[in-house]
Amino acid sequence: MPRVRLTKWGNSQGVRIPRELCNTLGAKIGDALLIEYDSSKSAIVLRCENLPKKYARSRVMDLCEFTEGWKGKKIGEEWAANDVGNEVIA
Repeated sequence: MPRVRLTKWGNSQGVRIPRELCNTLGAKIGDALLIEYDSSKSAIVLRCENLPKKYARSRVMDLCEFTEGWKGKKIGEEWAANDVGNEVIA
């Protein structure tokens, strides 16, 4: 079992969870964790909920995938059409 040190993080305290342990648990950055105190063992227990992420910063999408399902007005093709406003000055 790796040994970690309790450190100050702003107005709180925290510990770093080693990568190997996260890999073993299947925990990823952004996962929700439940923290419990087991008084019979004087232990802090973390449980990983593994909730699906609604937003992932590392996710890369192309424009077609990003706009998939869009039902609103399509814009951005006015270069081949008449000027709409002051976007293009001839």
